Amino acid sequence: MTSPVETAGTTLMLPATDSKGNQVVMGNPLQNIQIARNRIRTIGLCGIGPVGFFNLATTQELVNIQNLTITSNTISTSLQNAITPFAKGITGLGYGAICLPDVQNLILRDNTITDFGSVPGAQVCGIFLCSGEQVEISRNQVIETRDWSGIPATTAAAISGAQGGIVINAVSPPSLDQTATAAGWTCSGDGTPPMNQPGLPALRVEENVVRVPLGLALGVAGAGPFSIVNNHLSSGGTVPAASTSLASQRGMVPFRSTQFPTNVLTVEILNIGIAIDVERISPGLSVIDRVLSKLLKTGLTSSSGAVLFANNICQLETRASGATGLASVAILTLDHLTFTNNHCWIDSCARREYSADSFLSSAVLMDAVLVAASLQVCGNRLQESAGSVAFSGLTAGVRNITAQNITSYCLYTLPASSSINNISFSPKGNCDDRLERLIVEVEALLASSSTSNP
Repeated sequence: MTSPVETAGTTLMLPATDSKGNQVVMGNPLQNIQIARNRIRTIGLCGIGPVGFFNLATTQELVNIQNLTITSNTISTSLQNAITPFAKGITGLGYGAICLPDVQNLILRDNTITDFGSVPGAQVCGIFLCSGEQVEISRNQVIETRDWSGIPATTAAAISGAQGGIVINAVSPPSLDQTATAAGWTCSGDGTPPMNQPGLPALRVEENVVRVPLGLALGVAGAGPFSIVNNHLSSGGTVPAASTSLASQRGMVPFRSTQFPTNVLTVEILNIGIAIDVERISPGLSVIDRVLSKLLKTGLTSSSGAVLFANNICQLETRASGATGLASVAILTLDHLTFTNNHCWIDSCARREYSADSFLSSAVLMDAVLVAASLQVCGNRLQESAGSVAFSGLTAGVRNITAQNITSYCLYTLPASSSINNISFSPKGNCDDRLERLIVEVEALLASSSTSNP
């Protein structure tokens, strides 16, 4: 299947009213849809997508699909039209070769998606999901095969939609019917039933190959159990929200009045599901757990926020894009994180020598930053070319085991006693010196920003 390619601006935004002034509203949910074994190429807009999106700032509605399976399709050269940016203030939407609004029980499997966007690095996605419940994305290839050196010298600020390989704005396990069945899930003395059905996953991302010149290879936010295993995830970096030129801004965004790298470049995962042993205050918990429990009482009650991230290869190659940022891989969960047997790799033009420049001025600050209520970081390799990072990684958690990892540069743990049998190519004395210098730079940064922003 093909479609004409137009140069005029194209959008997925639905009008608020029709030609007669009647309000446009969402129809009944679509059910039990299977899209399989199609060849879709040279498409002006999405290869597979919705009729459009409502302005979520004014109309809280999404096209809803229940039980959707998309398998064994080949989608090439999609999103070739000039894309009209979303209006200012509209967030959470995006364009994708496969673009989905709100789906319950989604299976995306064995699809091949190549060359999406009019140029390499266009602000579109290979797979974009606005909202989903019980999502499986497995054995897909999402690959930009065009020359990455074709990335435009000036790239629009990342404020008009999602950009990346696989981007999921919100995901969770299937919702629990609070009216019909919630009473059966309440324990004696605990009147808060779970929001989602216990025992089901929110997300499974397995055995995919993703390669994009700009944007996150994988970006996910949600609650519930995440399983992300056996993937190859590669990116040329991300465009920060305040940047207009990669060449001039070099991936920096304002931190108050100071230039500070805050964008994540390859993999970004946020899980706000609360740990079950913290969510329910128990007399046996320590003081720190009780404090954490109170801080996490945000109205969300879930059966889990666990993240399994294992056996993945995450590669960041910024020599073509010049993108820089805070970290290549960033994972934050309010439950447990298992980060094991991964190979994180960064190659960039050497832009900073330790003795010559500030840690906070350019390049990637670290390869991986991992923060969780509890976490196990074991058996990983963090590998970076000379001058690519200030240090290899940071792990932090109330309960933290970081053991038997090999890093090119320093690996820091919070608390410090969590580090067990890790090997770094940097001498320990050098790591201590770098940490002291980094603390001095951060303190100076905070002092400067507080002075300029009283």
